[in-house]
Amino acid sequence: VIDGLVPRQGRILDIGSGYGLVAQWLSVFDDRREIFGVDYDEGKVAVARAAAAANARLRFEVRDAMSWEPHEGEADVVLMLDVLHYWRREGQRRLLRVARRAVKTGGRLVLRETFKGEDGGWRVAAAFEKWAVSIGHNRSVEGLHYLSMDEHLADLKDAGFTTVDVVEGGGIGPNKLLIARP
Repeated sequence: VIDGLVPRQGRILDIGSGYGLVAQWLSVFDDRREIFGVDYDEGKVAVARAAAAANARLRFEVRDAMSWEPHEGEADVVLMLDVLHYWRREGQRRLLRVARRAVKTGGRLVLRETFKGEDGGWRVAAAFEKWAVSIGHNRSVEGLHYLSMDEHLADLKDAGFTTVDVVEGGGIGPNKLLIARP
């Protein structure tokens, strides 16, 4: 699904890129995509760099998104996949502003997140994330914080995104894929 949401040519910024799996995958489908991944986990960035060593279109750097400022309009697409819940709401709002600053006019933010809902299905995803943090697979400075769809939509609007679409089939259960445009 994500491949179809990212243009075949352009600059992609992957905030919270982790091991670089999505970047590697996207680079296979077209050789005109340039992908810059940032993550604050040095170990994951080291793995991403090693895996991308032979691909000049992939670049990964250690960055703390809470203190980093991308260049304005540097990306055709900003990816934030399963990232926001690692920060309290104000941190999540800051990351959305960072994404808005980075995405160029006519571009988009591709956001996948677990949405807190009344059905309780989100608790399964939250339990898995808590386990992943407890064994050191994922790191969290502020704990895990899940918001409802309405809260995310309000925060996207406040960050400067004017149109938000939910991608059908883009997530399982409480995980949803959104496309936000300035």
